Amino acid sequence: MAGIFNQNQQLLLLFLSAFLCINDVIAKKPQTDAFVNHGFQNWKRALDKSKGLDRHAQSQGHILTASNFTVFQERGRIKQNVVQLLDKNRIEKIRRNQERLTKIASVLLLCARQSIGIRGHDESENSLNKGNFIEMLKWASSTDPIVKSIFEESTRSSTYLSPAIQNELIKIMAEQIKRQIAEKIKGQAFALMADENRDNGGHEQLSIVIRRVVNADNHKYIIQKYFIGLIRLHEFDAQTLSNEIVNYLTNYGAKLDSYIAQCYDGASVMSGKCSGVQAILRQNHMPNGIHIHCHVHRLNLVIVDVNKVIQYISEFYQIVSKIHSYFVSSSVTNEYYQTA
Repeated sequence: MAGIFNQNQQLLLLFLSAFLCINDVIAKKPQTDAFVNHGFQNWKRALDKSKGLDRHAQSQGHILTASNFTVFQERGRIKQNVVQLLDKNRIEKIRRNQERLTKIASVLLLCARQSIGIRGHDESENSLNKGNFIEMLKWASSTDPIVKSIFEESTRSSTYLSPAIQNELIKIMAEQIKRQIAEKIKGQAFALMADENRDNGGHEQLSIVIRRVVNADNHKYIIQKYFIGLIRLHEFDAQTLSNEIVNYLTNYGAKLDSYIAQCYDGASVMSGKCSGVQAILRQNHMPNGIHIHCHVHRLNLVIVDVNKVIQYISEFYQIVSKIHSYFVSSSVTNEYYQTA
């Protein structure tokens, strides 16, 4: 162990012991060891057992110094400085957080794929049911150490379980899916389907669906549909709806001249011959996009009109409706129907 010897005063100060253990030992407890305090000079007792050099060699300060010096030498050998150590810890922290976010995102994706709710009505500590998202993570924490660390090791401000983080992760995953769809349809012919609807909150939305034909194996053609999103509507005239559709599609790099068809219901604002959405899009953006009235909607209109014109068909549907009501209104009749 390196040190300083004062020949005039016959003092020996082990400066490595004094330097390397100062934060760990001296700061916690005042040192009485002469080797690291004011210098050793009792040379008559230097070689005595449990005194002098032997006592210092067995002291906590010396043992800690030896350990710290070994670490110091190892870091010097691999040329690892403090900045690198801090950077290594930062990288490790980022890696752990990425693992936790991956687990959280996978549960959110499962809830989305199964069309089940994410949040519960009561997510407090005493709640027996905190919602599908939290309950799934708690269930997984019993077997997955990464998920377990989300609840036990994360700070209260960085658990990544808040509704804001959930919404942000869902939005990121949705954007990735839309980009993947945009890559699939790039350079191909496809059709546009759109329809207005009102959600449970009373907000008008326009659903956007893209449809294409794919040449599968053995020259079998299959139809693929991609739901790419909902557009919140505040105005409902044809020009506004057309602008919303164009902006939404071009935002994902879709080439509008690749559209060969557009399909809507029979509402005049969508299917109007001169000033409907289909006419505006075809005149200004989709020259090849012929308009097709939705066949399902047309069938529904035919059935409604037939019911109005032919009385016995209307009576037929009324009888079927009454039979259905009879069997489902009572558990007795329903059981009889099931076993008949």
